[in-house]
Amino acid sequence: MSITTLKKAFFATLVAGAIAVPGFVSAQPAKPAPAKPAPAKPAPVKPAPAKPVPAKPAAVGADAGASSTSTSGDAGTSTASGDGGTSETSAATSAPTARKMNPPPPPPTPQQVAALGALKEEVDAYEKGAKDYRDTVTTIIRLHYESKKREVLSGLDREIAIEKAELRKARDIAIKRLEEFIAIYSGARSQPEATPDAMYRLAALYEERARAEDATEPVEVGLKAAIALYKRVIR
Repeated sequence: MSITTLKKAFFATLVAGAIAVPGFVSAQPAKPAPAKPAPAKPAPVKPAPAKPVPAKPAAVGADAGASSTSTSGDAGTSTASGDGGTSETSAATSAPTARKMNPPPPPPTPQQVAALGALKEEVDAYEKGAKDYRDTVTTIIRLHYESKKREVLSGLDREIAIEKAELRKARDIAIKRLEEFIAIYSGARSQPEATPDAMYRLAALYEERARAEDATEPVEVGLKAAIALYKRVIR
């Protein structure tokens, strides 16, 4: 037999004997369990002193009816009861503040009345001076405008007179040359296109001269030469 087998048999014999003997196990003192530290008790929290809320008068509604308000100092809440039941509010109802009335101003002193009268007189004098100044400026502008207008119109009249004089001069020269042309190129020497065209142009110039503003003869007399040429052209 080996040593290991002998050790196993020896320990088995010891265990069997210990079980067979009563009180062997209980005779041995039990090891005390380690004591657990007791949990620390939390320190009591002292409630912070609540600030007293000043009681404000509750607004009375026309249709809601009367309401009562009770305020507790520790909790800081107010309970309001009315016709519709009870409701807890966290803020007090704001009441309208009375408007401070100022006393009426004192009556004006004689010095103030005199100063007001002097100020009105100065205002009237300023308005009158402003009106006179405006009228004066308007008159000056109108005079300058009329002067410039007359100057421009007189210049235009001079230019128109020069143009009219040149027009009369050019018309007289054209009438003279057309009369010479018709006198040369008429009858057997007449041109089939140039002669009637010259006669028609000369008749138009006769008519223009007869209807001009500076005509020396009546219109019916000045138009006789133009009518005669128109008849020759038609023939």
